[in-house]
Amino acid sequence: MKKIIRIYIAIIASVCLSMSLPADIYAVVIDVSSYNGFIQWDNMKNYIEGTIIRIGYGSDIQSQDDAAAIRNMDECERLGIPYGVYLYSYALDYYDAASETAHALRLLKGRSPELGVWFDMEDADGYKARNGLDVYSEGELLSDFCEMFVNAMRVSGYKTGVYANYNYFTNVLDLDRLKSIPEMNIWLAHWGIDSPSLDCTMWQFGAVEIEDEEYDGNIYYSDYSVKNDDNTGETIRTDDSSSNSINVYYQTKLAAGRWLPVVKNNEDYAGIRGQNITGLAVTTDTGYIKYRVHVGSGWLDFIDSRNTDINDYYNGYAGNDTPVDAVEIYYYTPDDIIKSSGYHYAFYRVSPVNGNYYSYQKDNNKDNGTPADVVELKVDLTDISIAQGDERIVNILSGKLPERITFIRQLIY
Repeated sequence: MKKIIRIYIAIIASVCLSMSLPADIYAVVIDVSSYNGFIQWDNMKNYIEGTIIRIGYGSDIQSQDDAAAIRNMDECERLGIPYGVYLYSYALDYYDAASETAHALRLLKGRSPELGVWFDMEDADGYKARNGLDVYSEGELLSDFCEMFVNAMRVSGYKTGVYANYNYFTNVLDLDRLKSIPEMNIWLAHWGIDSPSLDCTMWQFGAVEIEDEEYDGNIYYSDYSVKNDDNTGETIRTDDSSSNSINVYYQTKLAAGRWLPVVKNNEDYAGIRGQNITGLAVTTDTGYIKYRVHVGSGWLDFIDSRNTDINDYYNGYAGNDTPVDAVEIYYYTPDDIIKSSGYHYAFYRVSPVNGNYYSYQKDNNKDNGTPADVVELKVDLTDISIAQGDERIVNILSGKLPERITFIRQLIY
């Protein structure tokens, strides 16, 4: 049963609502942007229990940061006002969606918005329509964008979800698909009704008036809670997701000889859609991995992750600067982990260049997924994880491949 989060105090009597609320509603969270002007947060904190702050819109361009975002976040942190953030999407293709994801992550560095990081999916100003994107026929594409953003935020440690109105959730987006994403949250905009029309974490019910200024009003629901530290009075989260005890670090090499940046777990992406992998380097801080790749001349030697060194052409990584067309990985579980939680395994899958994923492979077993000794076309996308038993990592795109995205993703459970 979901419960209303009462983060601070009930709204005091001087708040005038521009619509009536159900009798059992106690909390109002407002969403704000630069359009709301210079907000006096010292005063505002007496009226609200939280806020959702627009941090920007569209692609990762500094001029598209919300002009008031930094100050609004700083003030909320200074005053202990629980806040979340949202980014308004103008994405027309996967490049745009990836850039919007990067836009949010850039502005969130060093911050922990308790009320979530939200992807605002709508076409309020008609931009998508003017640029040839018919939202009603491209619902799966828009759902891809949402899934990319939500999963990137989720694996970066943020509570996250999608904002849209009732029409978008029911007639445009694939709501069942979105709700199947682990830890997915819905922020529903549906005005003029007495209760949410969909199961949601947050409901934008209408407008509220605070000292003669109008703001969008929301009710925040959740299965987790935010509370104040009894000693310091600071807001603390009580729902921290358990972090992986085993970290994996990896990077990939492109045909041009360029190594892409090191990625830890699922914190970022490595690779460019449509470009061949020519090298793979993997390390882990617990246990070790043996991995190898197949190229035109056959299988290359296994690399021990304890010896991974991208500067060692012969023994430091898997690859010989020719296109990789298959990958094989095996994870060696340390004895202490075997005793405490059992064996862990590498799960991975590959995609041919510009193609869809094949099924998962478990270590070097031949009875699950694409056998490691079956060579396919040149590889540009590989998904790798390490899990206990048959547990699988949920893919960031669930098989939907954008125009430019990772080809190596790894996570150890």
